[in-house]
Amino acid sequence: MVQWGININPRHPVGQPSEATALAGVKWVRVVFIVDAAQVSLESAFQTYDDVVTRYNNIGAKVLFVLNQETFWGHGPWDNGDYDRYAREFAERCGQIAAHYKGRGVAYEIWNEGDLVGGASVFVDAKEFAKVLKAVAKAIKDADSKAPVIFGGLAGNDPINYLKTVRKELGNKLPVDAVGIHPYGQWPPNFSGKPAWGGWFGLLSPGLQNMINAFPGVEFWITEIGISEHIPYPPEQFPMVIQYMNGIQDLVAKRYRKNIPNVIWFAWSDGMRNAGIVDLNNQPKSQIFAAFLKVVQAANTEVPPTRDPRFNKPFKVVYRKSLRVRTAPRVETATLIKDRFLTFGEVIYADPNSKTASGDFIWWEHEEGWSAAARVDGTEYLMLPLDANGNVIEPTDEVIVAPPAPPAPEPEPAPEGRGVAPVEEPDLVAPIVTPVTPTPAKIQFRVLIDGLRVRSEPRTGDDTLTNKRLTIGEIVEVEGDSQTTANGFIWWHHSRGWSASRSVDSNQVFMETVEADTGDRKVNILEVPWISQVSATATGAFDCGQTCVLMLLRYYSKVGPDKHVIDLTRLKDGRTTWNDLIELAGLFDLPLALQDVKQNITSLRSKLPKLIDAGKPAILLVYYRDLQLPNTIANPPRADPGLHWLVARGYDGDTFFINDPLWLEEEHRSKYASGMIPVRLDTLNRAYRGAALG
Repeated sequence: MVQWGININPRHPVGQPSEATALAGVKWVRVVFIVDAAQVSLESAFQTYDDVVTRYNNIGAKVLFVLNQETFWGHGPWDNGDYDRYAREFAERCGQIAAHYKGRGVAYEIWNEGDLVGGASVFVDAKEFAKVLKAVAKAIKDADSKAPVIFGGLAGNDPINYLKTVRKELGNKLPVDAVGIHPYGQWPPNFSGKPAWGGWFGLLSPGLQNMINAFPGVEFWITEIGISEHIPYPPEQFPMVIQYMNGIQDLVAKRYRKNIPNVIWFAWSDGMRNAGIVDLNNQPKSQIFAAFLKVVQAANTEVPPTRDPRFNKPFKVVYRKSLRVRTAPRVETATLIKDRFLTFGEVIYADPNSKTASGDFIWWEHEEGWSAAARVDGTEYLMLPLDANGNVIEPTDEVIVAPPAPPAPEPEPAPEGRGVAPVEEPDLVAPIVTPVTPTPAKIQFRVLIDGLRVRSEPRTGDDTLTNKRLTIGEIVEVEGDSQTTANGFIWWHHSRGWSASRSVDSNQVFMETVEADTGDRKVNILEVPWISQVSATATGAFDCGQTCVLMLLRYYSKVGPDKHVIDLTRLKDGRTTWNDLIELAGLFDLPLALQDVKQNITSLRSKLPKLIDAGKPAILLVYYRDLQLPNTIANPPRADPGLHWLVARGYDGDTFFINDPLWLEEEHRSKYASGMIPVRLDTLNRAYRGAALG
């Protein structure tokens, strides 16, 4: 069951209902615990918030207090440095608050949007925030061991890497019970496309899925979500807001109830960033108010599913993306179950008598439907069985044989989905042939990490180490029948010795298989000029989109060399959406449109070359770090650029050539004399975020 809550502000004249019973059914209220920002003593603040806790406890709701710089300003390390000192002093204040409310069901969220520059809280560098989080979490737990501690709501462009950096600083363990996220501007799947009103930039489900996949086993709370604009949403948009509310509940309850137990709406009134279910007079927006309470009621009355005793064989999902669920053990469009996915690290229960070989895969039936567990030839595992103690059972080295599935129609290509939906199991579009696929004599792998060790035997230990290493991007040909499982890793033999491709549970992946070259590889490269967004003629911030439009303007001869990036940023400054880029190009009579290139290998491989063959370079939205380019501007200690626009201008088989504007001109010339950067299809697929303009 998903528990819904709402953000309130008791210090605002219309920041909460006059009678708490107006929110009957709500399970949480979220409040910033303000002390220093209100210039009051801690004792005075207790008087204010004691009433809040009592009021909402009386209607069955718990309180989530946000603790941030408004709670304790201290010496302001964001201006003056010394986060070690601030962590100690802030932790002392938070410990006092937790001790005061011990046993009253209060939870604490440490900071608010600290990964966002210019947001609702002060931005704190991830490494500095790790110090604060460690000290405050300990102080709260020392004062009230049962109080839930939540990592402050993440809302920046790259919450995954911010959270990973904090976790790494803390020895790869987060001292919290859950992580708060604020997925604003993302629409749920009950919309056919981007809503016409408000600032939107993507689909909600991929963002949630990416967070869950990146941090298996971590619980997430949506501590803010809603529609907050520079004006209150007008009455004619009430149906859209209601659809948005319903879509969030439907998505989280059906797909993410195991990972996201709490959703806290923003906000009570229009006095809180114009996002209220009541207006500035504290009067309900009738349709919106009723719809919110209806969603709350629907969540409260949802009946948790009970497990069918027939499904009693436990498996752990070890596929690092989203594993599809189907109505039958066959790779066909018709067998896909919409909005049903298994996530990395999830434990499911299968019918022990359902094991079926079909096509290239071994399938098991579970409560949600059918999912593939492994390739028949044993080269890849998507789910692994668990023993009685919950430990993964390592696969044997033998080829798996199981009864074949009933005959099925010829399969269709896997659906490409909409927007940036989670990807399909890799290459699950092979035709159904025989139950067992012969082991190939040779298999090609691409090395994914630099300096992968080569060993004399397929096992760990200093005595097996050699002085040989494999380099990132290198293609290694291994013996197809050499797969060996030992010490928790999958090993393969090649000309230089033995190397591991991954850990058994897929938490670590060192090499990935490479598609064979069929010999009919095509090559096409368009003469798109490369332009830098960090040159003397590009002085704006976040102007990668404008720079990409300028590349296309010059390619199509719409402007000459006298037109520079700064000229486009004067027309449209700062971060850009795909719609912004279409409008900007239109000012120069260049018609751009959103192309039907989805976020999966099948779509990129088939549709991106067609655009290029038609003489149309494409502007692509990517997550920059996933490209793993040796770019000093984008790598630490510099801030991670997150989402980024670039131009795809050519291809050579499964290698694409891009113009990336985020380079210093001298460094770009020294590393890429041709002016374009080669990127493998699998790397591009990993980075691509589902928006292509051409």
